[in-house]
Amino acid sequence: MTTMAKKHGPGSILAWVIWAIATAYFFWDYLQQVAPGAMGPYWIKAFHIDNATLGVIAGFYFYSYGIMQIPVGVIGDHFGPHRPLIVAASVAVAGNILLAVADSPLNAELARLMIGAGTAFSFVSCLKLISNWFPHQYFATLVGLTSLIGMIGGISGEAPLSATVGAFGWRATIWMLALIGIGLAALIIFVVRDHPAHAVRWEDHPQRNRGGHKTLSDLKHVFSSGQTWMCGAYVSGMNAIYFVFGALWGADFLVDYYGITKVQAEGAMSMLFVGGIPGSFFFGWFSDKIQRRKLPMLGAGIMAAGVLAFVIYGPKMPLPLLYALLIIQGFMCSAYVVSFALANDVRPPGSAGISVGFVNTCSVASSAVFQPGVGAILDSLGGNTPTPGDYRIALTTMVGLVVMAMFMALFSKETHCRPLYENTGTH
Repeated sequence: MTTMAKKHGPGSILAWVIWAIATAYFFWDYLQQVAPGAMGPYWIKAFHIDNATLGVIAGFYFYSYGIMQIPVGVIGDHFGPHRPLIVAASVAVAGNILLAVADSPLNAELARLMIGAGTAFSFVSCLKLISNWFPHQYFATLVGLTSLIGMIGGISGEAPLSATVGAFGWRATIWMLALIGIGLAALIIFVVRDHPAHAVRWEDHPQRNRGGHKTLSDLKHVFSSGQTWMCGAYVSGMNAIYFVFGALWGADFLVDYYGITKVQAEGAMSMLFVGGIPGSFFFGWFSDKIQRRKLPMLGAGIMAAGVLAFVIYGPKMPLPLLYALLIIQGFMCSAYVVSFALANDVRPPGSAGISVGFVNTCSVASSAVFQPGVGAILDSLGGNTPTPGDYRIALTTMVGLVVMAMFMALFSKETHCRPLYENTGTH
């Protein structure tokens, strides 16, 4: 007969249901990220704005999203992920409603700011729930699976949103997103729980405290830990290939160097994400399977650096070969998920949220710095008409980031997928 512990304990059916709800919220987060791509032309007409202002409206999402990552970790560790997720989902839904009725750029910017703040809780809270509800040895696998689903949302979300906007209008589409958010918020309220029933929590120990002193101690440890900084740098270097090279500058380089159309170049860049989808799950699973963190991180870093250098500096090649190399590149760069697991290994007990929040902040900051940074280098070299050589110089920053990630993996500590510190109770 199945016991209550089996039904509601670590790794139980309830644990998987809770993970699925949290991951669905993360998927919804990705839909919010790509919404401007589907609705941008309609916003330009509705708000009487230019492309620069459209970029500002879209960017407000990332301003609050990036700033909130470490506070989200602190809040999740202090209060648990359940109650903050309820508030976060409510804020994100309110932001969607405000956007649906917005009649000015200012209202749209405020709405995007609210949506970014609410969805900022998605990834870190999901990882916190994984840490609380699943055995430690499955952490990397589930991080990879979560990232895979989020990436599918980013890739596949824009086309359905565009079709829905075309059929019903952009305001109705935003209302639909709000309704989905309300449904997710209801599931979070009634199903999600912080940890298994009767779990021994960190703060339940008579000599332990989850108050301000513990929070400050965890923050101090994370910010002073070389290992955590290495994890953040690794994620920054590998993830930038998707969001700086893949999502922004890589297509322009291919158009200029190969003489292909923008559509063809965007299709080639999408291969990074095609490779990243299976890679996200593979590297998490592989790391847990072989009980190693450094080996998959280092091997992927070496391969990613070599392939990227060949794509940027190498000769022109047939497009099928270019597509294949970009798939390999995306696959290798997805090893960044292992770095989240390593950060979880080396953190103090009771600080999973702060640790993964810090690493995620590094990732967001990398894209925020290098997206305009590459553009600034191009402007300084070629103005409005950069040459392939100018692109190579500017994109050397991308090669440098991947090489940096490779060295971070080389010098990081091997934990053999076990917590570095003695850890009892939920995380």
